[in-house]
Amino acid sequence: MIVTADLCPVSIIKYVIVGCVSVIVAAGRSDAGDSVYPQLDDSAIVIFGGASSMKPIYRMGSLGDSITTAFDADGWFDNPALSWSSGYDPASIVKTHYKRLQALFPEFNVQSVNVAQAGSVASDVVKQSVRLQTYRVDYATLLVGANDVCKWQDPIDDALTKFEKDVATSIQNVIDANGSVKILVGAIPAVDHLKRLNSSSYCQFVWDYAGFCNPLLTSDRTPDDIKAFGVRLARANAALANVTSKFPEHVRFVAATSDPIFLNEHVSNLDCFHPNILEAIS
Repeated sequence: MIVTADLCPVSIIKYVIVGCVSVIVAAGRSDAGDSVYPQLDDSAIVIFGGASSMKPIYRMGSLGDSITTAFDADGWFDNPALSWSSGYDPASIVKTHYKRLQALFPEFNVQSVNVAQAGSVASDVVKQSVRLQTYRVDYATLLVGANDVCKWQDPIDDALTKFEKDVATSIQNVIDANGSVKILVGAIPAVDHLKRLNSSSYCQFVWDYAGFCNPLLTSDRTPDDIKAFGVRLARANAALANVTSKFPEHVRFVAATSDPIFLNEHVSNLDCFHPNILEAIS
């Protein structure tokens, strides 16, 4: 049975996804990164949900980078219980997709599987999607691209082609595991807004030292550099829109995640880069 589930408004941290988004989910199963991040292996996959329940299982999966692992959101490094996608902390203010699915489908034992890893680029998500195939998820979220754009230098035509191919492969891998799966793909957040938003000496020190996104955030970047980064970011999001349009039965692309509407209070005070959980959308 296919049900239109209104996850509106979606979770979340204003930096990540804001607004009213309806996603199509299937009710019933169809039977590494940058050195700034800790290096993880298969043991880091987070699976949450009642294993002993007699209810049929509805499983969601999360693919992506540090935004989906809630890196530095409320404490150093990964905070998977607070992920906007598969977060499971009942005390958290983050209204995650996992918790919304639990409310929407009380007749199911909803489980979440988070295979995202901090520092990932699109080629890493291909590997994540292979790992996720084991779980044959019914619903998945995919948010990737910030780290790709942060590595690119003009010209980026070849990089864009590979980026689009990797995203398409990841989507197809998830579909191959479950032909009824529904996937939400978010646009790359407006990371260039960070440079316009925050000019504190502390944040500039962190950006220079941590190297989260050197082509954008280091102290020697000029207005022309920042403008060029914004162009690359827009092209990457256009590539995402294009590739997701090739899977109309399975994928919804959410362009609103690229809107630069977040404020300083929505950004981690640990690294001045990642979203925090101070304000979730109610």
